[in-house]
Amino acid sequence: LSRVFPMNSSLALLQLLLINAATSCFAWGAIGHEIVGNIAYNMLSGNTRAAVTDILFPDGYTSDDNFTSPIAAVANWADKVRYTKAFAWTMPLHYVDVMDTEISGGCHPQGNCTFVYERDCQNDKCAVGAIVKFTHSSIGYKVSGDKDVLVESVWVDPGLIRGSKKVFPATDESIASIMNITQRESLMFLIHIIGDVHQPLHVSRASDKGGNSIHVDFPDEFEGHLDQYGNAHKKWNLHSVWDTGIIERALKLYFSIPELFQMNIENDFLTKENIQTWLACPSGLSKDCTTDWANESFLYAMNYAYQNEDNMEVKDGDHLTEDYFISRLDIVKRRLAAGGLRLASTLEDIFGADTSTSTSTRSEVLMLKEF
Repeated sequence: LSRVFPMNSSLALLQLLLINAATSCFAWGAIGHEIVGNIAYNMLSGNTRAAVTDILFPDGYTSDDNFTSPIAAVANWADKVRYTKAFAWTMPLHYVDVMDTEISGGCHPQGNCTFVYERDCQNDKCAVGAIVKFTHSSIGYKVSGDKDVLVESVWVDPGLIRGSKKVFPATDESIASIMNITQRESLMFLIHIIGDVHQPLHVSRASDKGGNSIHVDFPDEFEGHLDQYGNAHKKWNLHSVWDTGIIERALKLYFSIPELFQMNIENDFLTKENIQTWLACPSGLSKDCTTDWANESFLYAMNYAYQNEDNMEVKDGDHLTEDYFISRLDIVKRRLAAGGLRLASTLEDIFGADTSTSTSTRSEVLMLKEF
């Protein structure tokens, strides 16, 4: 199976290093989602690659580098459009608020809180529900064979625009736009939101808005951040550390360019053991699977994001140390790898050549991919 970034190509690596040598600013939103997209693309069968690329780029796909796959090229589209009037309704579909204020004693590191779909994703209005809806929508397109057909969305409640009211008020026009979504848009949302649900603080406590209200110091310069609610921040908070800080610092200290970071993730974390574990429940078609993915992220959030390296809960105003960064970097890598693999498995479920093949069989095929 060919890779987007050839592992053994010294010339390609040198060229990429030269091209990117002057780059000094990286963003989790862009780089993290692109890595998830590239990992997924690398794992896909030829038929599924072709089907996905045809939908995303019907006029053909070209790239200026060897790094950006067709999936990576659109992986951040959903983040860009959620701040527009037409797609403001999608804002809450990027995350899960675990309603910790409704749990006796709240949720704290080493506790026993979990994501509960019926409580935390009512009417499917969260990232977990969105994955299932967009996956089923994509299968519907495949069955119909009509790329241009518009399908009716289930998300038509004005209450959905909770987090984005400061950006765009809920108007009849914005609500009406929810009713129709194209095949390409549905697929691009799916690509992005599977990445989102694997970021620990995208499945986190509602009371602190996923760490956005926990202001911290971090050993790297802050370069601006919009939280999942569309609010601008002028300094680090816990959420922005996990969105941008950890990856940005890793790139500056260890990898210099995202291509090397991705290679490191694939080499160290896409092991046979991890693949078998992550594909135990492999498909975005299943609410049970997406619920499992969310609970994994929530566990990492509680025990690694919200807890410092001394096993103390991170509080507003805390200083996050270099040890915090170093000890949490592998968690970020692990989640990027799992997100990419599960995105690939979900896309195989949708676009695999033999739609009668069971999910478990297609998952076994992914396990055999040579990385």
